[in-house]
Amino acid sequence: MSNKSEYKKALILLEGLYYKGMKLGLKRTRQMLDLVGNPQDGLRCVHVAGTNGKGSVCSFLSAMLQNAGLKTGLYTSPHLVSIRERFRINGDKIEKQEFADLVFSLYDRTRDLFSEDESANPTFFEFITVLAFTFFRQQNVDIAVVEVGMGGRLDSTNVITPAVSVITNIDLDHTKALGNTLSKIAHEKGGIIKRKVPIVCGKCHWRARQAIENIAQKENARTYLSGRDFRPGEIMIEYVDGEYIQRNRITYGKKSMVLSSRLLGRHQGENLATAYATLKVLNDTGIEFPFDRAVAGSRNASWPTRFQILPDGLVLDAAHNPGALKELAYNVNLVFPNKKWNILFAVLKDKEWRKMLKIILPLSKSVYLTEIDSPRAESALRIEEYIRKNQPAIPVKVFADVRSAWEKLKSDGDGLIFGSIYMAGEVFSYYYSETRIGDV
Repeated sequence: MSNKSEYKKALILLEGLYYKGMKLGLKRTRQMLDLVGNPQDGLRCVHVAGTNGKGSVCSFLSAMLQNAGLKTGLYTSPHLVSIRERFRINGDKIEKQEFADLVFSLYDRTRDLFSEDESANPTFFEFITVLAFTFFRQQNVDIAVVEVGMGGRLDSTNVITPAVSVITNIDLDHTKALGNTLSKIAHEKGGIIKRKVPIVCGKCHWRARQAIENIAQKENARTYLSGRDFRPGEIMIEYVDGEYIQRNRITYGKKSMVLSSRLLGRHQGENLATAYATLKVLNDTGIEFPFDRAVAGSRNASWPTRFQILPDGLVLDAAHNPGALKELAYNVNLVFPNKKWNILFAVLKDKEWRKMLKIILPLSKSVYLTEIDSPRAESALRIEEYIRKNQPAIPVKVFADVRSAWEKLKSDGDGLIFGSIYMAGEVFSYYYSETRIGDV
């Protein structure tokens, strides 16, 4: 069997798990881990939860730790173009053959957990989380940066005892699964806090912070808080040698410094400050690495589709909740003051898309609507009806699919694309890959 056909068979196996849905809880993950020797127990980790920003913080941490000379694993979700993006060593995604071998080996070793009773079977995310821990253990990484999938307390990744726990921020998202108040969501995110493991907490509403601090106090976990122990300062975005670079002022304790990054926007200043604080705490816990070299790695961080200015001037952002939309609106006004945009929007049904549109429509001169290729996609016609009723002066066009909408947007220019990470990944693939999401 060729490497290519083995890889395709591995994708088909995982696809079968993916369409069986999501189930929160740790029981099935622990059962799988027991069958493969509990690889997570041999890993030194940083565990990162949050509503917005956790992927960017993970990217910063991975780049900085790698720059310091540590062999660094990175596990994130979801992916943009290829599932292999979720499993990285020193920034490089897992090879196809190694990925296929791990999928088949893991399935064979845990086959007894799969039965006709699908309600008890491991899920897609549980399976790939165990795969990630197995991969990192086999690769003998010095440290693994692990992003929570959803929530924290019942997320499959919450089987580790990390060196440091991180919560980036907390906003209303996945409310059906996590709760409909900031305090309830904070309780779920704060579930990653472990006994006597330090916790770094980014900027968030006082209600959410109070919930996090209460959990940390019960677990005797020392807290490092944005606004108290560290803080982001002013940012400056420059166009240097054909690319945008952001200078971020960060204060930790009494020390202030300026760090550079290719990740743009006010929120990325906050994310970088959170990553810097996490590095300091890691150093303080006895994990040795050249700190100055680590900090210099901030410029190497890459996290596509987060306020990404594309080569043709279109702006692509995976923002898919009101908190992220507020940051997007702020950032486009910062870099492109007083500009009006042709907006391309598609969204999933469970998102608060009306609130999202209220934030961004004041910046629009027209709206292009389409639907993501997903059974969870919100109807473009329903969104069109809402806009025509509430903002009748704004022209609205509906397109059959993402590609046709994007091609029209490219032709018209002044394009701002947001609403779904799935659409962001599809648009990203048009620029940087001949293959759409899947077998790349």
